[in-house]
Amino acid sequence: MNIHAHHFDITADTIDLIEGFEGFSNSIYCCPAFKPTVGFGHVVLNTDLIAEFSGHFLRRSFFAITKTLPSRRDINTLLHKIYPCLMTRAQGIKLLKSDLKQVLKIMRDRVKVKLNKNQSSALISFIYNIGVGAFAKSTLLRKLNKKDFIGAAKEFERWIYVQKRRSKGLIKRRQAEKALFMQPLTR
Repeated sequence: MNIHAHHFDITADTIDLIEGFEGFSNSIYCCPAFKPTVGFGHVVLNTDLIAEFSGHFLRRSFFAITKTLPSRRDINTLLHKIYPCLMTRAQGIKLLKSDLKQVLKIMRDRVKVKLNKNQSSALISFIYNIGVGAFAKSTLLRKLNKKDFIGAAKEFERWIYVQKRRSKGLIKRRQAEKALFMQPLTR
């Protein structure tokens, strides 16, 4: 276990940061990466749902029928018809906090340097967005563990692509995460 684990806390500011970028959806939708998503960016992991209705499956099925590739709007319309369930905002926050437990676990297991609260909040948002597996293999993590905080901060800028396309939303998010990561604590 990492001796600096106590520095990794989910603060109200961290939740606000993630909520601000993820937004809230009370029903399942297809995110830009074509993954079924609900709440504050929670990727639906129900294996039956993934097997039957993942974005790529839906795109292939739609193409087989119509000979055209569907847009995310087409997929979202289909998902809303199949899964009309609605989630409350409180349920979404509870789900987000549950998801963030996995983020904290990887930080405790893999981050070997002391972080301030701003750095921790920025990393929690970043990892939540890219996933724990991608973070575990990232150059950002390697640079961070070498105490190359400037180099690690520059790595945020590399994570701005969805489906091999630059995303304006991710550019804005990474700029905010990087700025927060580099911001010293005020006393």
